[in-house]
Amino acid sequence: MLGAVIVSVVCFILICFTFVDYALNEKKYIHKSLEYFCITRIFFFLKMRQFKTILLFMLSCLLLSCAQQSSHFNAHQVNPVHTPTINITTFTGALHCMDAMLSSFDIPTILITAQDIPNLTAEEGSNAGTKDMLISSLSKLGQYSRKVRFVSYGSDLHDIVRLHTQHKNSGSFQIPDFFIRGSISQMDKNVSASRYGASIDHAKGNSSFSAGKGYSYISLDLNVGLMKDLQILPGISSSNMLAILDKGFGSEAGGSIKAFGAYLDFGVDRRDGIGQSIRNLMDLGVIEIIGKLASVPYMSCLPINRNHPEAKMHIYQEHQRYMQQGHLIRVIQGKMKQHGFYTGAVNGMYDQAVHDAIIEYLKKSRIFYDNPKQLEDINIYNAIVYPMRQRSNFSYRASNTKNFDLYQFMQRKQ
Repeated sequence: MLGAVIVSVVCFILICFTFVDYALNEKKYIHKSLEYFCITRIFFFLKMRQFKTILLFMLSCLLLSCAQQSSHFNAHQVNPVHTPTINITTFTGALHCMDAMLSSFDIPTILITAQDIPNLTAEEGSNAGTKDMLISSLSKLGQYSRKVRFVSYGSDLHDIVRLHTQHKNSGSFQIPDFFIRGSISQMDKNVSASRYGASIDHAKGNSSFSAGKGYSYISLDLNVGLMKDLQILPGISSSNMLAILDKGFGSEAGGSIKAFGAYLDFGVDRRDGIGQSIRNLMDLGVIEIIGKLASVPYMSCLPINRNHPEAKMHIYQEHQRYMQQGHLIRVIQGKMKQHGFYTGAVNGMYDQAVHDAIIEYLKKSRIFYDNPKQLEDINIYNAIVYPMRQRSNFSYRASNTKNFDLYQFMQRKQ
């Protein structure tokens, strides 16, 4: 094959030299236009006997090389250039934090399933395996604590269900207590866009530059319902929106020298992936609905700005709700256990072990503590539950609703 390529290149060079030689010897066409000169020389050159001979020789070499290649063809395995990587989102650390929190709080095991999560918008291509993303997020959230178990059941599991009925231990199947219903409910493209550019024109050339960016918005809604009566639980929901950035810039330049011209165009476009955006929304939604269902301070795991007014309002409402429901001591016990200052049971009972753990933990914040009534102070609550260790520009809007009481539900179930 390499020899045929070399012969073809040599023949092409010979053709070029022959064409140039004929062009230089024909002086009578010089007074004509350049286009007329080239066209007439090409037609004249195609009629030459030498050209036909060279062309026939090139075709013979090409056919010979193809025959040799086909008779000695060997298949070679080519691996991808980039190795597979683990998908890490903005909330991967928050999922692990929630896993540790569920383990520390000793919550009852949550058996949950889900419907398909379709794309209900008019836009195509944004339902990128959403149910599988949900299962992956739930799996990460219960990886070590084993407090969240997903029951895989649906219309797409006919073969698996048939095998399950034949399994010798199929009687151990547990019907889930909760189900998740949701969808990609909104996708607005190019909601806001900005463009700018400039150009310079001259008789012998021109150049221009342009750039712009736009934002599209996609939202994911998740709700949790009770399996026994198929009722959606009020307040156990997630409705979050994410902005997708689309930006690019380009430039072009052109010029001419006498009858010749040149043109150059260059551009770069960048757009956030829709699939990755949905995965981020799914991770956030799972943290929110499981946190509300288990009645744990899930926002302490999110990378939010604690000084944001909405975050402060949510923390205050959460503190008041825990006091009204009688869960404040249990939350303090769970956080002390998560921080490593308490090893007892998370039972909502205030004893000397809890008292000593709070004193020891608050020493590093230089906060004096000697009375359990101080837990009603929002500053004490913030120091224990929301230590100022994370800063982010991530914005989160929390709902002001009363959470479902998982502990009471499990007690009534028993």
